[in-house]
Amino acid sequence: KIGPQTRLHKGDRILTRLFVENDRDLDFVYLKDSRAACLEPLSQLSGYRGGAYQVEKDASTTLFFDRLTRGTHTYEIRSIVAHDGTYSSGVARLQCAYSAEFTGHSSSTVLHVD
Repeated sequence: KIGPQTRLHKGDRILTRLFVENDRDLDFVYLKDSRAACLEPLSQLSGYRGGAYQVEKDASTTLFFDRLTRGTHTYEIRSIVAHDGTYSSGVARLQCAYSAEFTGHSSSTVLHVD
């Protein structure tokens, strides 16, 4: 687990786990995970992975779901540390495309790279 006291180094691999809990079935949902500026995704290509269409962009990874069933789901995104410095990690945001009131987000943390 990465916390405020964790020191990372260039070349370290990061596994981001996103836990989603929903109490009802949802249609047309997207999950956008914003990356810290020091991270690069290991998977550079977009495509279907694990029941979702995954889109890789410069600053984020977005997962699109046709249907997200009720329950707890775990999604993993792999990245590699590419730059030195102190960075703020991005937040992950989940939202139903047609019912915007069904939304949620994660918190952010600080990354220190030596």
